This record gives sequence, C-alpha cells and structure tokens, in this order.
Amino acid sequence: MASRATSGKAGGATAAATRLYHLAEQHRKAGRPKRAIALYRELLQAMPQHLAALEGLEALLEAEGDGEGASATHCQRMALEAENAYAIGKALASEGEHGRAASFFERAIALQPDYRKAHWRLGESYSYLKRPEDVLRCYRRCLELDPRDGDARYMIAALGGADAPSRAPEAYVKHYFDNYAGTFDTHLCKDLDYCGPDVLFDYAKRAIGKRKTRFDILDIGCGTGLAGKKFRGLAKSLAGVDLSPKMLAQAKALAVYEQLHLAEATAFLAGMPAGCFDLMIACDSLVYIGDLAPVMAAATDALRPGGFFLLSLEKGQAPGFALQASGRYAHHPDYLPGVIQDRLSIAAAGEEVLRREYGAPVIELVYALVKAAP
Repeated sequence: MASRATSGKAGGATAAATRLYHLAEQHRKAGRPKRAIALYRELLQAMPQHLAALEGLEALLEAEGDGEGASATHCQRMALEAENAYAIGKALASEGEHGRAASFFERAIALQPDYRKAHWRLGESYSYLKRPEDVLRCYRRCLELDPRDGDARYMIAALGGADAPSRAPEAYVKHYFDNYAGTFDTHLCKDLDYCGPDVLFDYAKRAIGKRKTRFDILDIGCGTGLAGKKFRGLAKSLAGVDLSPKMLAQAKALAVYEQLHLAEATAFLAGMPAGCFDLMIACDSLVYIGDLAPVMAAATDALRPGGFFLLSLEKGQAPGFALQASGRYAHHPDYLPGVIQDRLSIAAAGEEVLRREYGAPVIELVYALVKAAP
C-alpha cells in the first residue's frame, strides 16, 4: 500500500507540473510574460530539474531585460544538462561502452568545465580506450580543481606524471573500493574471469598437506568475502580486515566471518598479539602496497610458528617494485624472497593467471609461505 501511495504522489506531482508548464506556455504565447515567468518559477520550485521550464524562463528573463536572472537560470540549466550527460555516460561505462561514455562525459565538461566527477570518469574511459596522455590530462585537471585531491595525485604518479609513493594512500583505496562494492563480485568474477581464491586455496592445500587441523585465519584485504567463503572450511575462526566500509558490509552479509575489522592491514597486524593466527591470506590485496617490508614484518609477528601465509602479487619486470598505470604495484620475482629472508620460508610458489584485464591475462606471483617453528 505504501508503494502505491508513493507512486500516486509522484504521478500527481508530474501531472501538476505538466499543467503548470502548458499554462505558462499559453501565457508566453499570448504575450503575458510576467504571468508566464511566475508560472515557470512556481513549477521549478516544485520540480527544479524541469529542463523545458528552465529554457522557457531563461528566454523570457532575457527578453524582459533581467540579465542577472537570465544568467542565473542559464547556469542552472547548464548544470542540469551536464548532470544528465554525466548520468548517461556513467550508465554507458557500466555497460562497457567506453567510447560512447567518453562522448557524454566530454559533453558534460563542455557544459560545466569545472565538473570534477566528469573529468575523473572521462579519464577512466580514456584508460579503457588506451589514451594515456588524455587520461593524465583528465587527472591533472581534477587536481587543478581540487589541490587536496589525493586520488588524482596518486593516479598522476601511476601514469608517470610524478614520483611514485611506496604505497597507495589509504583514502584512495577506501574511495575506490567503496565505489566498487556494489558491482565488485559480478564484475570481477564474470567480466574478468577472476579465480584468485581458488588458486590460493590450491596452494594452501599443497603447503598444508594432509593435516586435518583447523586454523585461526586472517583474511587481509577481505573485500566482499570471496576468499573467506573459499577458506571457511579450513577455519576454526575466521577474521577479515579491510579499509572499505562498504566492502565490509558485503562481507558481513555472508555470515562466514566471526570478526570483521575496518583498518589498514599493517597497522592492524602491528596492534595484534604475537602469534595469534595460524593462517593468513592476502588475495590480490597487497598489490596496493609497493614496499612490502613493513606489512611482512607485522604479519610474521602475528603468525604462529608453523603457520602459513598465502598471498598473490602482480608480476613485474623491473627490479624491486613499480607503480603501474592501473594504480596497482607490480613486484619482481626476486623481491619477496629478499624481503622475507630467514623469517619465512617458501613452501610453494608459482606464476598464475588470476584474472584478465582489458582482455589480456594478468600474470601474478602466488606464494605459500611458512613460519619456521622455534
């Protein structure tokens, strides 16, 4: 009954707006501009996004010599048209129509040059269209519009326009995955052929062998819980930690974790008692950290002797680590063995394809590490 009542109110408001608009048009055509202006304003008070009413009001105010009012109405109309173009572009981008989406984002920017969200989305579309110079231009414009925009600053570095930091800013990771949470599982598993949890689980079984024990498990960068679902069967207890509240809300709905923590992984691990986990997994989450030494040291301390750490990293070609245009870090195969040294040993390692990106396979380094017993 409530939904019908709401629908009825919306329909009544639309009908009333239509009557007001036609009445205003009649007065305009009959040469009664002041009455038409009053009716347009009455309509816009109830329905500010009525584009035709804005156009009619702007024209009448201009004709009546009210330049200030006409200019304000023009700005309101341009902003509305820009919002409409942005919404269409966003919908097209979600369907993978990045070429068409870019044209609508460009239209939004032409109507409203300081429309930061349109510049950001246009940069994303250009990225799919493999136009890196245009991507960089868009992110630089975002930074011009808001010098405090850490997301833009980070992506400029990822594209080679500034020195790269040693890890992604926490705010960037939070914003990115909060925006991604609603479509994360569908996009990752169906569109990108993601199989990360399955691969890590196979490596875990290889490292653990035939032992039947259950583990106190920590899922680092647990996201929506894809890895948690896979590893639940091995768990005596299962905890997750992530920076994104919206991703954690998705994970909570699965009801597979005893505990979920909103925190940055290194700080969280450093605050935990020594030797509190038997098994840790970091499935595609450490790719937002370049310098892995702090997080690996904290993870080693939180791991019990004989415990396991399963993780994946994107494979890099250059020595050490490098920030990529995707905003993720790649690590050379020699990097992690040098970081863990004698604190952890490699029980199993290999190169695997965990997902595809832009239609091409992404090669990742997968490790099953074990902490030596004293």
